[in-house]
Amino acid sequence: MKILCIIDSLGSGGAQRQMTYLVKGLKKQGHDVSLFIYQPGHNHFRSTIESIGIPIYEVERNGRKGFSLLVLWKLYLRLVGGMDGIVSFLPTANVYAALAKVMVPNCRLIVSQRTSSVAVTSKVRKWISCFAYYCGSTVTTNSQTETDVLRKALPRLAGKIHTVWNGYDFDEFELERSRNIGVRKLLVVGRVAYMKNGLRLLQALDLFQRRNGWLPYVQWAGRRETSAHSYKIQMEMDQFLKKHPMVADRWAWLGEVSNVDQLYRESDALVHVSLFEGLPNVVCEAMIAGCPVIASDVCDHPILLGRGERGLLCDPLSHEAICEAIERLDSMAENDRTTMVLKAREFAEKNLGIERMVKEYEAFLT
Repeated sequence: MKILCIIDSLGSGGAQRQMTYLVKGLKKQGHDVSLFIYQPGHNHFRSTIESIGIPIYEVERNGRKGFSLLVLWKLYLRLVGGMDGIVSFLPTANVYAALAKVMVPNCRLIVSQRTSSVAVTSKVRKWISCFAYYCGSTVTTNSQTETDVLRKALPRLAGKIHTVWNGYDFDEFELERSRNIGVRKLLVVGRVAYMKNGLRLLQALDLFQRRNGWLPYVQWAGRRETSAHSYKIQMEMDQFLKKHPMVADRWAWLGEVSNVDQLYRESDALVHVSLFEGLPNVVCEAMIAGCPVIASDVCDHPILLGRGERGLLCDPLSHEAICEAIERLDSMAENDRTTMVLKAREFAEKNLGIERMVKEYEAFLT
C-alpha cells in the first residue's frame, strides 16, 4: 500500500515518537510510506526516519501560526498523486487530513486522538475535532479510557472508534535489573505543562522532607510548554522552589534529553503524576526498561500498572497521596520491588510491542 502519514513536526513529543515507530514498522512490512509535516525545524526524530529512506515532505510557514491554506494545498498535491491510505496524529493534523480527504475521497483515512478529552480546550476546537472524526474511515485513540469517552459522546461513530495502544521497539531499552535500595534518585519525563501536575509533586517532596528528614534527588527531563495554562504553573513551580531551598537543592531541570533510556537506567523510579493522559510513552518505556513507576490513578494507568502488581498508583489531586506513594516505594522490600518490575516488563512484552501496533493499523487501512 501507498501510505501518507501526517503529523505537525518531528519534535520530541510522545505522538511524534509513536509516529516514528509507526512509519518504521509500516516500511518494514513492505509498504510505500512517506511522512508529511507542517512545522519544520523540530528535528528530534528526523535522522531516524531519514536513515531508513522514508521521504519527508514539509511545508515552510515562515513562523506563521494558525490554520494554513498553504499546508492544505500542499497536502492535497501529495494525495492527488494517488494514496491508498492516510494516517494522521493530533487534532490539527487530523483536520488537515480530513479536509484533504474531502477533496480526494478515494483513500482510507485514519485519524488518531493521542491525548484525553479532559484537556482544557474551546468548544470550537472540540467541534473541529469531531469534524475530523466524521470524515475519517477509522478513529483511533491510544487509551481505552478515551475510546470509551468518545463512543459515549459520539454514539453514531462508536463502531469506527478503536483503541490502539502504543508500540515500542524493545531493542532500544535495556532491562536494568540492579538498582539502589530505596528511592535516592527520582525521574520525571515530559513537557513542563499544567497537566503534568508539577506543583503538587513539589508540595509532596516538601512534605516528604518534613516527615523523613531527607529528600531524593529529582530530575525533570522535558521542554517548557508555552501555553498560558502551562506558563502559569511554571511560574508557580519556580516561586515554590525559591521559597523552599531544601527542595530546590535536590531538584534539577534537564530540558530536552535525547537519550532518555540512560535516565531510566540511572533512576530509582519514574514519577508521573499527571492529571490526565492518553497512554504515556514515559510510563510504558519505564516498564520496558525495568524502572519502577509511580503514576496517577487516572485514565489507563490502572490497566498498565494494575493495583500495585506492576507499579504504584496515587491520587494526583493530593500531594499527601503522592508523598505516601514515594514513601511506599522507598520502604518496599527488594524482592517485592524486583517482582513488580519484572511483572511490568512481562506485561509490556505481551501488550506494547511495535509489531502489534503496526498490524492493527494495517488492518484499518485495508
